[in-house]
Amino acid sequence: RSHKNLAAHSRHFHIGPLQPQPRLPNMNQAVSAYAQQAVLQAAQVYEQAVDDELSRLDNTASKLTGSALDKEDDLEAIRARRLAEMRREHEAKNKWRHAGHGSLQDLHEREFFDEVKKSERVVACVCRPGGGGSRYTAELVEHLGRLAGAHMETRFVTLDAEKATFICERLRIRMLPTMVLIKEGKVDHMISGLSEIHPSGKYDTAILEQKLFEYKIINNTGFSDKSSNNQRDYDDE
Repeated sequence: RSHKNLAAHSRHFHIGPLQPQPRLPNMNQAVSAYAQQAVLQAAQVYEQAVDDELSRLDNTASKLTGSALDKEDDLEAIRARRLAEMRREHEAKNKWRHAGHGSLQDLHEREFFDEVKKSERVVACVCRPGGGGSRYTAELVEHLGRLAGAHMETRFVTLDAEKATFICERLRIRMLPTMVLIKEGKVDHMISGLSEIHPSGKYDTAILEQKLFEYKIINNTGFSDKSSNNQRDYDDE
């Protein structure tokens, strides 16, 4: 995707530093304790996944007979590669988790620039708090929250448009909500309003996921939430 110069009213700009916002010591302690607990839980899940994978591969090896046993060395190589792959995936998820991935978070304008630099890909929804009385915005935020948990590879955040005037002016945001898709600290695309998500006005989490996937801001699709009916029919209300 080609980028034009921001001075020529484009959506491509470099995130610049602003004065960092001070944090209270007790908040730091709470965040640190939470992070330690999350790391411990993630390590336990990873260890269980490794054990399950080793058990599966060992069961495969035990079923080999005759000439198939000659391929045991190949199986060991596959086993080693799979464990290395799982280790890389685990390390990546830990890195993303420490950078704030995994949930939809509200950011202040001052901390936004520094936080965005920590992630390769960011979906930032600029809107009014609580949807500003708009159910369309509130529902969009709800869908983004679901996707944040399903796509650890991308960070999902919201910005209060009324308190992020610098960003709104810098990006020439004139419609709310606007989703800003950021790659490597640069704005790749902006989705203003809801019409680009689906022209019919009907969409669910999976449709929003597909749209984000088209811009390669997430790795894959396949979101499913059978426990609830996410789809909204705006024409009926």
